[in-house]
Amino acid sequence: MGVAGLAPTYTAKPENKDDRIELAGLPLKGSQPLLGPRTLELVRAAPPQLGGSFASIPVGKRSVLHARIEVAGRLSTVPKGAHVVVAIDTSRSMDDGLIRAEVAAAQAFLSHFPDAKAQVVTFARNVTPLHTGWVSAAQASKDLGAAKLTRKNGSAVDDAWKDVAARLATAPADAPRRVLFLTDLRTKVAITPESLGTFEAQKGLLHLAEVRAGTPALHRVDQGPWAKLPRASGGLLWSASISDAKTEEKLQRAATEEWARPLRIDNVVVEGVGLPKAFSPPSSLAEGEGFDETDLGAFATPAIEVRGELWSKSLKTVLTSNSDEEKRSAALAFGASLPLTEPEMMVLALRGHAVSPVTSLLAIEPGVRPSTEGLDWDSAGEGIGLGGIGLMGHGSGGGGSGSWFDPKAWLAGQAQKAFQKCGGGVQKGTMDVEVTRDEIVSLRVALDGATKGDPFAACVEEQMWSVELPPQFTTEWANHRVKI
Repeated sequence: MGVAGLAPTYTAKPENKDDRIELAGLPLKGSQPLLGPRTLELVRAAPPQLGGSFASIPVGKRSVLHARIEVAGRLSTVPKGAHVVVAIDTSRSMDDGLIRAEVAAAQAFLSHFPDAKAQVVTFARNVTPLHTGWVSAAQASKDLGAAKLTRKNGSAVDDAWKDVAARLATAPADAPRRVLFLTDLRTKVAITPESLGTFEAQKGLLHLAEVRAGTPALHRVDQGPWAKLPRASGGLLWSASISDAKTEEKLQRAATEEWARPLRIDNVVVEGVGLPKAFSPPSSLAEGEGFDETDLGAFATPAIEVRGELWSKSLKTVLTSNSDEEKRSAALAFGASLPLTEPEMMVLALRGHAVSPVTSLLAIEPGVRPSTEGLDWDSAGEGIGLGGIGLMGHGSGGGGSGSWFDPKAWLAGQAQKAFQKCGGGVQKGTMDVEVTRDEIVSLRVALDGATKGDPFAACVEEQMWSVELPPQFTTEWANHRVKI
């Protein structure tokens, strides 16, 4: 590679005149001396979100197949002038630390929309708006930080859903609309994804996130009944680990950017007739990442189809083998360590005009391949996946003293206390209490002889809604019918 006092030089130019080549982040100009390792980068002027190239080169009975899949260096931008609504679950199933983490995550999310208008609501049994109308995203974040949020029984996801939809409907017709719904999805069984409906009329994009405390990170969830709900709007269901620690503010902001704009293409698959197993890219490719693979196929494959998802938007591209790509791939195949025969190598060498073990200009023993030492051919990104949304559950049960606990008897005792507070004497009836661990999510009191709207029955029910369940309530869900 040169002699003492004389270094080799090189030049490079992009095939497309609108693209540019950079050396160490700066535009490459003229010829450059080759002084140690150098990284050249091709910066495309207008790259597709999902692109690449493909070559299929017959070498006798077999074919050399080469695929390169590329994800644009920047897949998307945060929409300008967006109108954003954030809903935060403050029910008892969320502990105080997790509610603080929800607030921190919502503030980090809002920070990605500097020119947006926003509104924030919290919900437990009832919906509590922090704003009566649209305010700046910065003001919404400030108001949320100053709000005193109190945990209460009742996860009224349905009421919060209707409230958010109503607020979204007041946004200007041409404004991008976004919703971030933070909850643990622990609610009464009567509330289902199908019962909530969609934001179709409001044209809003929804992200629904089941949250837990921890190091900030987001993972999309594509399976389960709740996953379909946000997908219909273009958004996703997320399993979110969030934190209220000041030391993790930067990490929190970085993680929540993916709620503001898509940063990767997920569920990536490659299909084509006769493709070998090696043509299996990572399931997720982030901005600027790619996948490059060369292998032998049993026969020629004229084209491949690459599919993926940007949030829940489907992307697809078809890469067809062409003469230029076949010539380039034929030359590069000698660095791929394929088990080629000499006749197959000859076909590739002639097609790619390449120096090879079976063509001249290479002073080595016949059959010896050029060294690939020091070359890194692995440009694929890494992807991770999670199972069902249930993996992100949180909370713990009380150890107790080992004595048996009767939830119905305990609830009946609370009802008797409510009778006394409401000024009643001996009363009889039934009470249906639906709980998720230590939270009451549904409650109905029916007293013998009471008519609809009976004030005493209403008072008892109101008192029961304020009851804080003890740690002995540990089941994920239960419905208790109690005689009182």
